[in-house]
Amino acid sequence: MLLSGRIGAKESCLNGGELKGSNPQYFVFGSAVGIVSGLSGIGGGVILIPAMVIAMGFRMHQAVGTSSIAIAIISVGGILSYAVNGLGIAGRPPYSLGYIDLFQWVLLAGSSIFMARAGVRVAHRIPAERLTYIFIAVMLYIGLRMIGALGWLHLSF
Repeated sequence: MLLSGRIGAKESCLNGGELKGSNPQYFVFGSAVGIVSGLSGIGGGVILIPAMVIAMGFRMHQAVGTSSIAIAIISVGGILSYAVNGLGIAGRPPYSLGYIDLFQWVLLAGSSIFMARAGVRVAHRIPAERLTYIFIAVMLYIGLRMIGALGWLHLSF
């Protein structure tokens, strides 16, 4: 998508011009996103989408789609690492493969696959600017929850 998106990028870019950056810069962004998401355990989309929209000139819908496929491919490395590094560790739940709880995985992945299709349909009905604001609001909420600020403010939503 990155390479094909660059060939006729006039209509596909945030500001109507060429996509910003070059392939080496995309590689640097991707490497940084992979390291930060691997260390912190947060999805690469939290970091990757803003990087693509702000630094690389992607439209919001294009960034979300590109991020989705990148996360799917990148997750294979994480899955293998958690499976291998967790082998032989005591105290794992039944039906685990290393650190991966297969029962929980089936529940999460099973529902996510169907709901992702619904999410794509809804996202394409929302203007890009409004989708950007929704993304910002969700990220702020998640950030406040992660640092405990909602608890400090006695907010439990």
